[in-house]
Amino acid sequence: MLALSPSVSAMVREPRPEQTPLMTTICRGFLLESIKMNGTDIPPSMGVSQAINFQTEGQKAATTGDFVLTANKVNPVVRTLKEYGIAVTALRSHMLTETPRLFFMHFWAVDNPDKLAYGLRKALGLTNTIM
Repeated sequence: MLALSPSVSAMVREPRPEQTPLMTTICRGFLLESIKMNGTDIPPSMGVSQAINFQTEGQKAATTGDFVLTANKVNPVVRTLKEYGIAVTALRSHMLTETPRLFFMHFWAVDNPDKLAYGLRKALGLTNTIM
């Protein structure tokens, strides 16, 4: 089992020993906002959740995943990720007629695990995410 620091442990929910890399899905604030397409609710299980993968190797960690954002959250999240050395690898839309309009921001980084976890946590704090 991977030994995780408290800041990394705070990022993931109940990691299982057999999981390498650690993977977590974090729901957006659906109690506060509803995602609809053509009048039908889109549940988190249909791909409108944040996804974060985290794998440690020695003193470093690799992380990749995506944020699901509304337009007003894109630039603040980009700035925060860049501040912590996390690269934005893609920004795109996966749907055509969703409300509100969603942007999927994919990211990647290899660095100190605590630095990455802190940066991701700070970026999540800018989104409408249930933690």
